[in-house]
Amino acid sequence: MTDSSPPPERPAAGDANTPQPGRRFADYELLEEIGRGGMGVIYRARQRGTNRIVAVKMMQPALAGSADLRACFRREAEAAASMNHPGILRVYEVGETGSLPYFSMRFAEGGSLADALPRLRGDVIGAAAVVAKIARAIHHAHERGLLHRDLKPANVLLDRGNEPMVTDFGLARWVQDPGELTRSLVVLGTAGYVAPEQAAGRGDRLTPRVDVYSLGVILFELLTGSRPFPGENALTVLRRAAEESPPRLRDRDPTLPRDLEWICERCMQPDPAQRYASALGVANDLERWLVGLRPTDHRLSAPTRARQWLRRRPGAVLAGLACLLVAGGMALGYAAPRTSRREVDGTSNLEAAHFFRRGMEVSLRQRTAAGYAQALELFRRAVSLEPGYALAHAELSRVHSQMFWSYIDRSEAGAQLARREAETAVRLRPGLGRAMLALGEYYFRCRREDRKALQALRRARNLDPGDVDIHGMLGIVAKRQHEWQEAIESAQKICELEPNTAACLYDLGVTYEVVRRYAEAAEVFERASYLAQEKPAYVANRGWILFRWKGDFSGLADFTRRLRPEQMVDEENFASVFAYRFFSRDYDEARRLTESMPEDFAVHDRSTFWPKAMLLGILAAAQGDRETARKQYETARAVLGTQLALYPDDARAKSSLARVDAACGRAEEAVPAARAAAALVSMDREPVDGPDRAVDLAEVLLRAGQRDEATTLIRHLLSEPGYLTIHELRADSRWDFARNDASFVALLTAAP
Repeated sequence: MTDSSPPPERPAAGDANTPQPGRRFADYELLEEIGRGGMGVIYRARQRGTNRIVAVKMMQPALAGSADLRACFRREAEAAASMNHPGILRVYEVGETGSLPYFSMRFAEGGSLADALPRLRGDVIGAAAVVAKIARAIHHAHERGLLHRDLKPANVLLDRGNEPMVTDFGLARWVQDPGELTRSLVVLGTAGYVAPEQAAGRGDRLTPRVDVYSLGVILFELLTGSRPFPGENALTVLRRAAEESPPRLRDRDPTLPRDLEWICERCMQPDPAQRYASALGVANDLERWLVGLRPTDHRLSAPTRARQWLRRRPGAVLAGLACLLVAGGMALGYAAPRTSRREVDGTSNLEAAHFFRRGMEVSLRQRTAAGYAQALELFRRAVSLEPGYALAHAELSRVHSQMFWSYIDRSEAGAQLARREAETAVRLRPGLGRAMLALGEYYFRCRREDRKALQALRRARNLDPGDVDIHGMLGIVAKRQHEWQEAIESAQKICELEPNTAACLYDLGVTYEVVRRYAEAAEVFERASYLAQEKPAYVANRGWILFRWKGDFSGLADFTRRLRPEQMVDEENFASVFAYRFFSRDYDEARRLTESMPEDFAVHDRSTFWPKAMLLGILAAAQGDRETARKQYETARAVLGTQLALYPDDARAKSSLARVDAACGRAEEAVPAARAAAALVSMDREPVDGPDRAVDLAEVLLRAGQRDEATTLIRHLLSEPGYLTIHELRADSRWDFARNDASFVALLTAAP
């Protein structure tokens, strides 16, 4: 009979051998050895109580008799356990089994950064991003008075998503309590990564700048594939680091960005005073570079730069030239030649391609004034490095067009820049689909020459039928031209090209919704919500489809229940939460939500401009508080007047002002303004956004007593593509004033 019981736990005291996989102690079962360090062995283990996989670091039995080394091992566990930061590997438990100290920690599925070096080589963005995250984690340790002193790729682990986590605080030292450690190369840190002052044994003079030095070395190695100071042995490496200026990044690889060269050089200065003052400074400059901005702290003084130049080029003539430059107060710059090893995104300049790609990432993710400004800077840097970069010119044009369309920059100068950059892209590469996309987008967003835009976009589609942005823009313009089937086909094509992308399904669902094909819209949004992992915006729109289709609030109620309090005040979610509360006549909750928003807040999108005061006025009026409504409306009038002073053709603000005036008893005066707003975005020209202005006009007309025109307009709105439905008319208290009007009541009792 086979004995299947677990092996008994044995005390570690006196063990001659390192614990083997299969051993159990405390709440852990060792599964396999995954690494060794100077003092400890690391195992993948199972914590039996929770059945989770963890890492356990246990001191080697042969070293457990040394009080100094036990103290060092304990210091590592205590140091890591004292911090709570996503960039520092979490320690779960510190303990001892027999005479062997151990601690358990999170298991890093992605291995170490040292393992990832080959993969990151050549990934400039990835390398900069990972070192920025490491620097922020190290700054967290520094803020708590702790120096790491042994930063290297092997001591940075990666999770399943390749997010870095700093570990191995075995040489960590509290800034205010240097303590005593055995002086050996092991204790001094790892040659090649250790700062010169640490290698010299000046433990009482160490500052956070020792870890800044190591950050520079890690970044250098990730970018070039080698450490800055190679050598036959550790002593040679340490001597070179102390005596020589750091090598230039671009001497190893001239295609690397100059700004990263400056950051590396600043980190690795032999003189600590010349380095970044903190790891936070390193993180900030790397993050600035990642969004296309110059580092803030990269320029060394002229004397320092001259000394480094002399170290690199010790010839007498060069030394004399360096002295002349210093005397004249000139700092030596960087003039490394460009190389053309391969073409990326239409350019052979890899640095220009980097900025282009960063611009694309920012412009896709951050549709805000700040995001557009960052994208402009990135694309401008790309074309400044490579003036013939047609793709970058095209994207520059698109950002200017989008800023014009979004009322971020409605200047004629911005529109002209959009036109000029698009035409430059077309001239440089006439067969480039995205160049024609930029031109079509300019015609549509800046000039509203929709027929020209449609022609350019159809040509772009023919040039590049696999570009989803072209199909997306084509669908937008096709809707404005009442080409609904072409719009649907464009959305369907995007879904074919990106079948597992929720955003394309979202656009298809919205298109179905606008043409009142609600069953198809609901089906598409079910798939979209699943792919988007129930992202709030998708859940909200799924709820709106159900409400407009059947008058059912359950989807919107579900959306609201899912939100945490901080999500409700997120601008992306606020409008849907407010509208649900308002339509369901939960005015107190709607008011509390609105009052929590900043004073300058407005529901602000392509078809809506509702200042906070206007929302509070509408709520007060719905609850019968006329005096509060009047005061809030007067505040809203001032905000809307300011918006119109800046943008006189803003139909959203003009329409909202007409509604406010009509609600305050000035309906006859408000009618011309409401008509003007509706004319600016007529339904013929704007079949998507135009109905919103027509709804506002209908409200103002009803308040002014022009019932026949108002009800005729509403009846037309209910029969055309758009969002207004009979269910909204029945629920929305903005129409309560007209519920005794026979013609309006006839609309409400009509079949949906």
